[in-house]
Amino acid sequence: MKSKHFAIRFLSSSFSFFERTHLGVYWRLVKCASAINATMATDLNQNALVHVHMTVYNAEQTIKQAVQSVIDQDHTNWKLVIIDDCSTDSTVEILRSLDDPRISIHQNAINQRQWSNRNIAISRGLKLDPTPLFFTTIDSDDIANPDWISSCLSLFTSFSIIGIRPMIERVHEVSLQRVWTAPACCQTMWRREVLETIGGFNPEIMASDSDFMNRARRLAAIKKKQILLSTQPLQRMRHRTESWSQNYNEQDKLIKSYERKELRDLHSPLTSD
Repeated sequence: MKSKHFAIRFLSSSFSFFERTHLGVYWRLVKCASAINATMATDLNQNALVHVHMTVYNAEQTIKQAVQSVIDQDHTNWKLVIIDDCSTDSTVEILRSLDDPRISIHQNAINQRQWSNRNIAISRGLKLDPTPLFFTTIDSDDIANPDWISSCLSLFTSFSIIGIRPMIERVHEVSLQRVWTAPACCQTMWRREVLETIGGFNPEIMASDSDFMNRARRLAAIKKKQILLSTQPLQRMRHRTESWSQNYNEQDKLIKSYERKELRDLHSPLTSD
């Protein structure tokens, strides 16, 4: 067991360098460390309270299935905080029909948009119950596998692991047939210390989940911690052609703008005599 943890720490020590210089090598290291970690799955967190956050706007076609997939989790110690962002369809009526004391529903008086809503969900969840050890997110059109929460919890095999990124299957929005599989970003399960240290999402940034992940990675590098992957898909995400997350050209432009800003932030001008 100790040798396996040493192997994970050894591989993880190279994450920060290779992420910026050799992205392919970086992901191979992450996958290797994650595979080793999966062999040490533990039940130490089997009773841990997990806060799950969901933001929703006009999702009457998918919301019941998304929430039901949380209700059906084999890990039962969770609280689901749902923020409805002024839906004009039957979303709220559907939510009210789901009778489960672990679900809290809040309706905004004015439209707040996605990232502000995620921060509202986190804050309201902590006011309702300030004791969760872990946090995660599910979207209103996603479908979680029944072992989503329990599988992520089992992979927190040491306190040096601060996040588990589940693999997510992109599926056709109607047929639910698999399109492709990739590591999740927003649906990562985090230890509470991450939110306490880096705060919430930046509502001024379109890809605020990527920004949050980048800040968490910097935290991991500073604290010598790890963010690892699950080794199997744990959620299904509907693949919508009109979704911004499918617009790879726009994503690429935004990522490059972040990189340029980070390079500028590295520079400190020389002082002249």
